[in-house]
Amino acid sequence: MGGSEDNGETSSEGKRICGSKRKAGSRYSNRKAKRDVAAMLTRSNDDGSAEDLALTDEERAEKEQAKLIPLLTGGKLKSYQIKGLKWMISLWQNGLNGILADQMGLGKTIHTIPFLSHLKGNGLNGSYLIIAHLSTLSNWLSEIERFSPSLNAIIYHGDKKARAEIVRKYMPRTIGPNFPIIVTSNEVALSDARRYLRHYSWKYLVVHLCQNLHLPTL
Repeated sequence: MGGSEDNGETSSEGKRICGSKRKAGSRYSNRKAKRDVAAMLTRSNDDGSAEDLALTDEERAEKEQAKLIPLLTGGKLKSYQIKGLKWMISLWQNGLNGILADQMGLGKTIHTIPFLSHLKGNGLNGSYLIIAHLSTLSNWLSEIERFSPSLNAIIYHGDKKARAEIVRKYMPRTIGPNFPIIVTSNEVALSDARRYLRHYSWKYLVVHLCQNLHLPTL
């Protein structure tokens, strides 16, 4: 889209070179993200006071939680969850996507909610979209309400009339501090990608992967 066309060449070699540059850039970004998160974790271990060094891992995690995510008031993260949160923050700061590939029940949701709480707590109002399997929508909403009750979140679902009413009442075109985190199903996201969802500049998209999930183009 933004490439030079001075020589008029569109050979496969030119495409291969561009692809190589993209791959090289991706490798560089991934290496940089790994270095950044490693440095962040090292700083958290090395910069502590004598008092911090006397704390247990869980006590240190509780202190870091209060600093990183003051909006998360409904639970305490474990030390490994704090590390996972820092990894997600580092990816965000480097403009990279990430995949939480833990097995079921090991905390993908409780990594995601603190991360969104961190963004909200730093004044990034959104908009944020969570696309998940229909059967998990109410669980996402209840977990957000449990761990970060100050966050505003809604389920975007129902028939066409109901969804249009949700947009009218809760989803203004202007993003402000009260704009909710939108939780919806893959089917509704596909159906409404052009009608409603494309009007928003989504700051962060969470995809709760399941079998045969097809992503919408927003």
